[in-house]
Amino acid sequence: MTDAQARAEYERLAPIMAIEGRSMDEHRKELLIQLLQENISFVDAHTRSK
Repeated sequence: MTDAQARAEYERLAPIMAIEGRSMDEHRKELLIQLLQENISFVDAHTRSK
């Protein structure tokens, strides 16, 4: 997945998160984008989010 595709996917998911009362800071947003691009593993994303 390209960077543009991953960012578009995040934008598609953001309203769903907002309805559920959740939000994501910029750091976690970037981790999710990297995860969607398969640049990092879920374990890496979880470790880096702390």
